[in-house]
Parts: sequence; structure tokens; C-alpha cells
Amino acid sequence: SLKNGRWEATLVPKEAWVAKVAKEIKLEGGKTLDTLRLSEANGDSSVISFVDVRLKAPLTADEKALIE
Repeated sequence: SLKNGRWEATLVPKEAWVAKVAKEIKLEGGKTLDTLRLSEANGDSSVISFVDVRLKAPLTADEKALIE
């Protein structure tokens, strides 16, 4: 989903063997990925935060359109 320049995507495994390990992966960000949350099937979770992300190459017009 996209709201106020921020986006969120939730990935849910389709394959049963993956679902035995990972319940879902949530990705959140703005111009870049800020947070990755992994929810495991056993109830554990891991969060990876990306800070001070710098893009080396400028985005193309098509790439900019995807995040605006």
C-alpha cells in the first residue's frame, strides 16, 4: 500500500515448505527500504532497519514514478 509517500508490502509464502519456516515478510519504506520484518511460523520475529541509505545512481523517471 502507498500512503503519504510511504509504502508497505507484505509477502506471504505460497509454498508449504517455506510456510513451515516463515509466516510473512513485511517491507516498509519511502524512497528506499527502511524496515524488513520477518515473522516466523514458530512465533519468533526479526526486524532489520536500514538507516542512512544512500543511492549511488539517480533513479530513472520510471523508477521515480513507482515511488511517488
